[in-house]
Amino acid sequence: FSMTDSVDKPQGALVVGGGPVGIAAATVLAYRGWDVTVLDKRETPDAFEVEKAYVYLVDSRGRQFTDAYGITERMFETGVSLDNFTMNRVYADKQGIPP
Repeated sequence: FSMTDSVDKPQGALVVGGGPVGIAAATVLAYRGWDVTVLDKRETPDAFEVEKAYVYLVDSRGRQFTDAYGITERMFETGVSLDNFTMNRVYADKQGIPP
């Protein structure tokens, strides 16, 4: 299958989890004509909880996906800004700590 192939008889799908992988799976199935329902713990898809948030980096492979489905611009419009963002590495022991 390519990213836009459809099946002769569209099926129904239940995707459990609305994280990056669940949403990607739901997007692919929907574009192929499937009736998709996504179940997630969050009550609303726009809820952003700073204390529970993770950084999802969209690398070049991810960007190919978002470009193929025409969702890159919307992702940037609704995404969380990385301005003034700091990332720290935490090591379990002293091995591997950069000089």
